[in-house]
Amino acid sequence: MAFVWGTDSELVRDSTGTFRVDLILADSGRHHYRWEATGSAHGAEEASFDVRTSNVV
Repeated sequence: MAFVWGTDSELVRDSTGTFRVDLILADSGRHHYRWEATGSAHGAEEASFDVRTSNVV
């Protein structure tokens, strides 16, 4: 899955240099992501996060 600024409404700019994507994840487990920037502020960052199955629902 990839989102492009100016093309995909899921990619939201909160302020200069601050972006976010709100996702609804149905699968538990480790999820990996990568942010990439081009132009004068080019670079990339990769990380991951864990989603656990709810004990309540």
